[in-house]
Amino acid sequence: MDKSILSYCDSREIETLANEILIDLCNIDWSSDIIISRIITELTTEKEILSATNHQSTNDALKENLRAKNKIADDAFVCFKQFVEANTHSPNNKLALDAMELLELTSSHELMLHKLSYERLISLNKALLTNLSSDKFKSKTNRLIGVAERINKFSESTAKLESAYSKWSKRNSDATEMIAPSIQKNTVRKIINDSLVPHLENASNALPEQYEEIFNTVCEAIDSLNIKVRIRKTQKINQNLFEITFN
Repeated sequence: MDKSILSYCDSREIETLANEILIDLCNIDWSSDIIISRIITELTTEKEILSATNHQSTNDALKENLRAKNKIADDAFVCFKQFVEANTHSPNNKLALDAMELLELTSSHELMLHKLSYERLISLNKALLTNLSSDKFKSKTNRLIGVAERINKFSESTAKLESAYSKWSKRNSDATEMIAPSIQKNTVRKIINDSLVPHLENASNALPEQYEEIFNTVCEAIDSLNIKVRIRKTQKINQNLFEITFN
C-alpha cells in the first residue's frame, strides 16, 4: 500500500484527496496531539489556497465567453454595415443618400473599433448606437431596408458583450494574485507526504490503538489515487506508442 502521493497526480486530484483526508482527520479529537493539530491547520490553509487556484483556473471560461461575445458583436456590426452599404445602391435617390450619410457615420466609428481594449470597444459601440438612435439618424435607419433590424442585433450583442466584460472584470478585481495550481498542488502534496504520513506512521507504531486506523485510512486514500493515476499514465504511454507505431 502506497504511503506517498505520486508527483504526477494533478491539482484537482490532490485537492480532492486533501479534502477526504481532512474530513477523516477532523472526525477525531486531536487536542492531545499538538503536532497533528498543527499539520491539520497547515494542510487546511494550503488546501484552501489550492481550491482557490483551481477555481481561478476554471473561471478562465469567463474570458472565453467574453471572446465569444466580442466575436458576435463584431459580426453584428459587420452585418449592419453591409446592409447600410447595400442600401447605398437603392434606385431611390433619397434612400441612397440616407444610406451614404449613415455609412459615413458608421465608417468613422469602424476605424476605431478594432485592436482596442474591451472597455474602449464597448464605449465606442455604445457611442455609435447612441448616434444611430438620435433624431438625426433614427428616421433614416427606419426607412432603409433591413437596417433597423441589424441595429437591434448590434445593440443586443453589444449589451451581452458589456455584461460578459463586467463579469470578467469583477472576477479579476476580486481575485488576489494566485499561485499556479501546478505549484500549489506540490505544497499540499508535501505536507501529506513529508509531515502527515510520517507522523501518523510513527505514532501508529507507538500507539496503534489510537493511530493505526486513521493511518491506514490515509494510506488507503493515497493508494487508491495512485492506482488511478498509474492507470492513466499507462494508457497515455500505450496511446503514444500506438501513434508512433502506426503514424
